[in-house]
Amino acid sequence: MKIIRRIIVVLLVLAVTAGLAAWGLLTYIKPQQQLDLAYTELSLESQLVDLIRSKKPEVRLSNEEINQLGKKAIAKHARVSPDITITGADFKRSGEDLTADVNLLWKNTVPVGAQMTFKLAWTGKELTVTHTGTHIRSFQVPPGLVSLAPVSISLDSYLPSIVHIKEVRFDPDFVVIGLTLR
Repeated sequence: MKIIRRIIVVLLVLAVTAGLAAWGLLTYIKPQQQLDLAYTELSLESQLVDLIRSKKPEVRLSNEEINQLGKKAIAKHARVSPDITITGADFKRSGEDLTADVNLLWKNTVPVGAQMTFKLAWTGKELTVTHTGTHIRSFQVPPGLVSLAPVSISLDSYLPSIVHIKEVRFDPDFVVIGLTLR
């Protein structure tokens, strides 16, 4: 009888410990901020009018405009794997580096807050965004668990058909798009 009581006590202690560990893990990985994928369409027409006035053949995209482009790209591809769906994002850019605070839903039930890092590159026709890593707070997620395919964003679709993108530069405050006429 004593052995059965001890086994029951040990099992209860293990169950409570496992429950507390699971609760602690869920608390640790939950999102720290509310994010969404709502975005506003980018309009370069007003900048094109300024371009004509200033006679500089370039358009500057601010960090907020890059944020809107990123949200739009993710909204189209929110399900990044069978188990992971992105439910919100906020992008910050520094040169060619892009950081996204994202809210994920794992297995359609567990909310997770993460920070994803990307590299920006201009490939001649499209802005390519390549995933370079993921962190959940201070824990680096192994690349095999969360890996995103590179995303290409065509900027030509935001310009009139007679305008062609000559170059793209990543300045500290802006992404500068050099333009020419076709």
